[in-house]
Amino acid sequence: MQIGELVAFLLYATLLATPVAGSIALLGSIQRGMGAFQRVAEALRLEVEGDGLPPGHSDRADTPEGSDRDRAATVEIRGVTFSYEPSRRVLDDVNFTVHSGDQVALVGRSGSGKSTLLALIERFYEPDNGMIVIDGTEASRLHLSAHRRRIAFVEQGAPIMHGTVRENLTYARPHATEEQIEHAVELAGFTDVLDRLDGGLEAQVGEHGQSLSGGERQRLAIARALLTEPELLLLDEPTSNLDPLSEAAISQTLRKLRGRCTVIVAAHRYSTIRDVDKVVVISDGRVEAMGTHAELTTSSSYYRELARDTVAASA
Repeated sequence: MQIGELVAFLLYATLLATPVAGSIALLGSIQRGMGAFQRVAEALRLEVEGDGLPPGHSDRADTPEGSDRDRAATVEIRGVTFSYEPSRRVLDDVNFTVHSGDQVALVGRSGSGKSTLLALIERFYEPDNGMIVIDGTEASRLHLSAHRRRIAFVEQGAPIMHGTVRENLTYARPHATEEQIEHAVELAGFTDVLDRLDGGLEAQVGEHGQSLSGGERQRLAIARALLTEPELLLLDEPTSNLDPLSEAAISQTLRKLRGRCTVIVAAHRYSTIRDVDKVVVISDGRVEAMGTHAELTTSSSYYRELARDTVAASA
């Protein structure tokens, strides 16, 4: 090969490299775009929830639109059975009552049905059999939006959106006053976090709240829930995988909430369980035992076994 031919070859190779690399990058972008489009299409195909009332039922007098927001709710679980799949029953004839203002812990191993029970109370699903009764009225007879306005739900991986602390606090109650925000923040034990953040309520939390620790994100989610002044607060493993400081702060929040609203918490940490009014032990979808922490420690071998497993896992 002559020197001129070699130079020409290298020049053509250099000129071709840029469009080839661009084509490969474009192909990757198209594939990512198609994946995003599929997720959007899946969301658009989701069934839209109606008003939650049974067919032919139009009596909106059963809705709690005018209920007293200062009154904590009473929850009765009556013979509730539920399955995600016909071959596997998740809950089987579950019965217990949570009185107004009480705090009840649902305790059991992973997969026992604790989170499913919270989802049924929220009416993300309907029971196969049995009923959930709120303040004497079957939940299925209540207007869905009005029912959920009475409830605040904090899940284990509480979502935090990109934006400011204020935006994350108030999106469920956009017109909350500064006094209401301050009260919710104090109840959730989030005040010390705000004092450390540059900008306080206007501080940016980053994508998925990455500028906050796991415990701080959890406390922010609880403050957001409390800002709506719920009659019923549902907590799904609020102290799971938290450091001792954050765990103590959330336990303190639960003590402050006593009598303000009814609390049902799915939990396994000793710090969360020991102060509640009643513990409901669930095993394989059935209620194994009920009572206070002290009572169950002496009367239920299964509960003692759970407690030993919890201590071992924490160690």
